[in-house]
Amino acid sequence: MTMNRVAIIHLGSLVFLLAVAACDGGGSAPQEPPVATLDEGGVSPALISVETGGSIQFVNGDQGPHQLYSYDCSELSTMILQPAAEVSVQLGVGPKVCHFQDMLAPLSSQYWGTVEVAAPPPLPPTDQG
Repeated sequence: MTMNRVAIIHLGSLVFLLAVAACDGGGSAPQEPPVATLDEGGVSPALISVETGGSIQFVNGDQGPHQLYSYDCSELSTMILQPAAEVSVQLGVGPKVCHFQDMLAPLSSQYWGTVEVAAPPPLPPTDQG
């Protein structure tokens, strides 16, 4: 092999590796779920957006217990969360809008929240040949 051919092969290999690195190898790192905190001021954030099938981490940062309930998305309903307890809930397929509230303080609007679940990504086209 000539020196030019070797240089071209090495250059081609380098370009390929850089392209793979730029594309993250075709995959992506899993995203951390959003965290919603329940404390004396209410739930924060009160509006949460997730991907289809995504999850949310709820943390009880209050001195008293809380219990989440959702009339339109049962997957958001939890058992009683004692102080410092955490729970992760996984949402179903979107698009949909879910509402939740604290069953232990149902009239306290500061403990009401909304979750927007995005539509699933479109399926890749299939070859009909």
